[in-house]
Amino acid sequence: MKEQSGRKAGMLMDKTVFGYFKHFVSDDDEARVKGACGLIEFLCNGQKNKSHNGTDDAEDESVVPKTTETAYALKRLVRGVGSMQNDSRIGFFTALVGLLERLRGRDDECPSVTELFTLVKSELTESELGEGEEEKHKTPLELRIGKILVCGAIIKSGLIDDASELELQTVLKTLKKDMYKMLVPLVYTFLNELANRLEASKFSKVFWPVFEPVLNVPKEKHTIDSAFFLLQLSTGPHKKLINQKYFERNFGAPKLLHEHNFPFLAQLLFGIGSTMGINHPFYECLLRELNKQNTLVLFWRDAIVPVLEQENRGSKPKHRDIIVLRLVVSVFNLLEDGTLVPEVLQPAFVKFLVNNLKNRNKYSEDVRNLYQEVCAALLQTYPKMQDESARLETLRRLMHAPGSVLIEKYANCKLLHNLLTTLSAESLRTVGSELKATILDDVATGTNGERSYAAYMLQRLLSLRQLTTQSDDKGQAEGWHQEVVKFLLTLGVFYSADGVSVLKASKQDKALSAELAKTMRGLFFSSLQHRHPKLSVERAFLLSIVRHVDEVMRAHGTKCLRSALTDEQMSCWNKMFATVTSESSPVGKKQKSKKRQSVGDAAETQCDTVFHILLMHMGLHLFSDPEVACSSIEELECVMKRIEEKAKQRRQGSNGDANGGRKKKRASELTIELEPAEPEWIEVVVDLFLNLLSQNSHLLRNVIAHLFPHLSSEITLPALNQILSVINLKDKSNPLTVPGEEDESEAEEVEDDENGCSDSGEEEDEEEDDEEESVKKHAANGDGNEEDDEEDDEDDDEDIMGDEEEEDNITDTMRAAIQTALGGANPETDTESVDLDELDEEQGRRMDQALTAAFRAFRKKQSARKRKGPTKAEKQMDIVLTHFRMRVLDLVDAYLKHEPDMLLCLELMLYVFEMLPVALREESKYGSILTRYRQIFTTLNRIKKFKRDAEDVRPEQLEQILRDLIEKVAKGAAFPERNEYLLKACQFIVICSQVLGKEAAAGGASAPNAVDKMFGELLEEFITNRNPSLAFSAFQSLFQMQWSGVWHLTGKLVHGGLQVGSVRAIRRIQTLQLLRELLRNRRLLNADLSRAAGELRTICTDGIAPYVAQLEAAVGAGDRTIGQNELYELLLVLSEVQHLPSHLEAAPPVAGSNGKKAAKNQQQSLLNWETIGTQIQSMRLFALNAQTMAIYRQFCNRWHLKPISNEGLPLLKENGLNAAEATNGAGGGTTVSKKGKGKKQKTTNDEEDEEEEEEKEEDEEEEEDAPHLLNGHSANDDSSAAEEETEERGGKAKRMQKKGKATNGHSAANGNAQEEEQHNDENGEKGMEVTEEPTNRKRKKDKIVQNGAASEDGVSSKKEKRRRKEALLQAASEGMEDFSFARAIQIE
Repeated sequence: MKEQSGRKAGMLMDKTVFGYFKHFVSDDDEARVKGACGLIEFLCNGQKNKSHNGTDDAEDESVVPKTTETAYALKRLVRGVGSMQNDSRIGFFTALVGLLERLRGRDDECPSVTELFTLVKSELTESELGEGEEEKHKTPLELRIGKILVCGAIIKSGLIDDASELELQTVLKTLKKDMYKMLVPLVYTFLNELANRLEASKFSKVFWPVFEPVLNVPKEKHTIDSAFFLLQLSTGPHKKLINQKYFERNFGAPKLLHEHNFPFLAQLLFGIGSTMGINHPFYECLLRELNKQNTLVLFWRDAIVPVLEQENRGSKPKHRDIIVLRLVVSVFNLLEDGTLVPEVLQPAFVKFLVNNLKNRNKYSEDVRNLYQEVCAALLQTYPKMQDESARLETLRRLMHAPGSVLIEKYANCKLLHNLLTTLSAESLRTVGSELKATILDDVATGTNGERSYAAYMLQRLLSLRQLTTQSDDKGQAEGWHQEVVKFLLTLGVFYSADGVSVLKASKQDKALSAELAKTMRGLFFSSLQHRHPKLSVERAFLLSIVRHVDEVMRAHGTKCLRSALTDEQMSCWNKMFATVTSESSPVGKKQKSKKRQSVGDAAETQCDTVFHILLMHMGLHLFSDPEVACSSIEELECVMKRIEEKAKQRRQGSNGDANGGRKKKRASELTIELEPAEPEWIEVVVDLFLNLLSQNSHLLRNVIAHLFPHLSSEITLPALNQILSVINLKDKSNPLTVPGEEDESEAEEVEDDENGCSDSGEEEDEEEDDEEESVKKHAANGDGNEEDDEEDDEDDDEDIMGDEEEEDNITDTMRAAIQTALGGANPETDTESVDLDELDEEQGRRMDQALTAAFRAFRKKQSARKRKGPTKAEKQMDIVLTHFRMRVLDLVDAYLKHEPDMLLCLELMLYVFEMLPVALREESKYGSILTRYRQIFTTLNRIKKFKRDAEDVRPEQLEQILRDLIEKVAKGAAFPERNEYLLKACQFIVICSQVLGKEAAAGGASAPNAVDKMFGELLEEFITNRNPSLAFSAFQSLFQMQWSGVWHLTGKLVHGGLQVGSVRAIRRIQTLQLLRELLRNRRLLNADLSRAAGELRTICTDGIAPYVAQLEAAVGAGDRTIGQNELYELLLVLSEVQHLPSHLEAAPPVAGSNGKKAAKNQQQSLLNWETIGTQIQSMRLFALNAQTMAIYRQFCNRWHLKPISNEGLPLLKENGLNAAEATNGAGGGTTVSKKGKGKKQKTTNDEEDEEEEEEKEEDEEEEEDAPHLLNGHSANDDSSAAEEETEERGGKAKRMQKKGKATNGHSAANGNAQEEEQHNDENGEKGMEVTEEPTNRKRKKDKIVQNGAASEDGVSSKKEKRRRKEALLQAASEGMEDFSFARAIQIE
């Protein structure tokens, strides 16, 4: 650095530089970086020097480099890199590199390498002031680090590029001299970067002579750092110098990455001293270069895997496991050829991986994460395997010894499953055969866990899509499927050792173990859950399994079974087998086919198939739960007999059509309306299904869920009631418990309570003693606490009285129960007794049972009084019951999705609506069931097609259901979301009505049906009644539907809802909203164009036009009930009418009319818009908010009317004109007559334009400040109920009206202000009149214009307008300094 002449000698150094160095010692990386950046910016910006050039004002500024500060900073930074703390060294080194890099381009400020080494010599020289040997030993190490870091800063900053050969030699010698043990990696880090910077001439002339003694040595003396440096040189720009001769001389091979050097390279990799060494860049660089030479797998196999085979701890490297994991992750990531993956999975490595994954919980979290990275890297190689043989070989390497089928369980990832999904069907069958061998071979696999998991994998193969959908030979796939299922069946149910043959009784000890047999039996039942494309295929599959079981039992007897069956159970099996085989025999099939052809009933065939499938499932279930299976088989046999008898009766009845028709009709009526004496077969089946669903068997639940939709078409009302009785939340009895079991459990609870009471007897005695002591203490205290004692006595008396009342109730109940139990032996009075000698043994036994039940109920009530809250057993039972009800609701969902019966759907809707209050009241308990209730309502409204669309339902029934529903809502307690579900129920009734309406329309009937009339009555009630049965949202949703009954409701609206005199304002507003929904319902309008056009014309001529006229008259008469909300909704309706398509505005053709008249009618619009516009302008007598004003302006622009702003209202009231006269004057101007004066004042078009611009600006300001309307109502209005209250509170409305006058933006106080009219509240005058105020601003503006005082440029200027406004306001406020508003208020 050169001295700067601009800097005065002796100038003091800027002390700011001292504050930056404290950041370098921080342990926060961000703080150190910020400090370094701050120091560099401070030093490189320079200092501004001001000099005077002789004048007072002019000064010259020049930037003077901060040479002194820079020199000081370099001195401190060089000293800091030799710090004792590692964080400090990092901070000072970062700042030094950054500063040198910034100063490099500045010749005057940049230090040379020689100058930096001068600082090194002065700041990083060993001190002789050390007091001990330890300090002298530590100091050189830190100084060595400092010197190396200074050299590194020179290299990284780029100063070495401009250095001379001498300076370069100095740097290299310093680095070589300080290569001391642990500092060697740091030196080689800087040397790698330096070698890439140097030219070939400098490298060979300067660099190599210095480091040749270190590098040109045999390979035994090389370290991982020197090897990494040589690898970089051999692949970098200096590879000509590090050539073949060099490696042959020192390594005995032509290159470093030769096969002969693989053991040496592996020794370097495993020779690290600590775990931090695995982050050395040599690992990644070596594997990358090996991969380029296609020798990566060879290096892994020949150099790394042999290290894994070293089991001796003495010869095993210290950090072998971590290094292997680090290497294999990189190998998997670098591999591009997926066929090489099996070569990486060498047996030694697979054994190492399985053993360590199995016991990885004993390692630290970092090591466990490293194992997880290995598994993830292996998974990423699967997509690279294009050859199926490589995938199959990879699966075998992982699955067979020394691997394990449990490897994916240990690894917590699907290493095997993801491979199985990519294999073909043939390969999967091969894998299945290998898995069978694994299951049966108890020698190769050590544990039963591996054999069980192999069986699980074998069962999982059956669900893979390759063996189901993509199989070319379906017969072969089905045969292999049966083979696997029979294999699992034979091992799990029979005594077998190979899964094919059954062992005799004398050789059963060689069979599979009982533990594995239990697993096989469970997997066998799981394999039966496999879905088949058709029911016939599933039936054939199960029949083959059943025949196999029957053949084995006939050949070996029941002794071959692991769980022997009783005679009764074998009888059930024989019945089942006889039924399914007789129906499926060739002779039976032919006879059955002929019968089916004669009857033509395909549903009966499907029903038989379903029952056969159920029978075979129950027959196989004999080996799991014999009791349930036996009872189910008996019930199914009875059901099938009943179905066969009905089929015979139907065939006999088909001979006589007339008699048969009457019988069928009578039978259908009994099925729907009356409950038959003997239950229908579907009711028995439903009861069986409910029983099976209550069992703890996943197989049975899946079978029922699969077969129930095929029987849903046969569901009757009693069968549906059976299902609904289970989800009855009002019934607190548990449908899962048998009455006898419930009594026994209650008896046990009572006994437990009694034991608890006997155990607590001693505690009660102790409490009595405590009470006696407390009484004595109170007596000793005197009369001071008499009042407290009296209050306590009163409380005790109340408690005693309450207990006595409860005891009396219990006693009466007890007496009634005993009297009922005694029956005929009951005496007429309490004084009489029963003579036991007159009773025989049978009567005495029955009396004992009845008395036992009565006393048990009494003890149950007493125990229930003592308990607080449910017990753990009760909570557990509630959970089980909830799960059972959820499974039953699955049946309901399945029924609704398969063309349900309309009548049953209506019954379901009423039932669920009745259960909703209970579920909502106890939502914490029935939350999941409540969600399913909501889904049922949603599903009902989405039904597209019903079974036998309207065969058993009439519109009158729908009307009655709607009435019953509304009566339930009216009589029942209110609950949240009631209106929402009532709305959905009404929508479903409308859907049913639409289905019935289609058939009625096909028959020629087009009059409103009973449902239409019912909703019409409800709509009339809604219009006239304050508390209607249906809320507004229900009608709003109905008007959004494509339902022909909407036209009937529209007639009620037109003739009843738009009457200004008789209908309340809120109902008129809601009527307008319903009409708007109708006009938006384009699906309904386009469904029947002729009817829609006629109805729309009726709405406009008979409804909207008279209503607007009445509204105009009411507003003119001062009716205060009409507000801007109603005007807003009216304008929206008119806007919807304007936007109707032209084909809907055409009048429908009238019979008997000529062509000209018809054409005239079609050209005529729905409304007389000129009249409507005039009437709307006439109603413009009160202030509007921003939203209403916006729609009002749109209406005026559509029909070329001039909108009236809120500021123009006082002028209209002052002149006594309506809005039409004020805005539609002749000649484009506005002629206004003043009250009390016979003069007229005319405004030019230019002035009107100016006024319109001002009004628009003011309206925009109002729109920004005004709150938006919600649903057409003002934000200032509370609700529709608030509007109803305003009708009853006239005085309050007047005060609000006067408040609105004061906020219209007009000042009533002026120099020549007129007096406002005083409204008398006692007279009850109505009307929304606006205060009449003189418009002084407009008169003054007119005078200026007439006198020519203002120029044209001033008028058109906005600044001039603002100035005039300020002048007007100042003139209006003159003379008002002493004016007090308090004196102007008149108390009414």
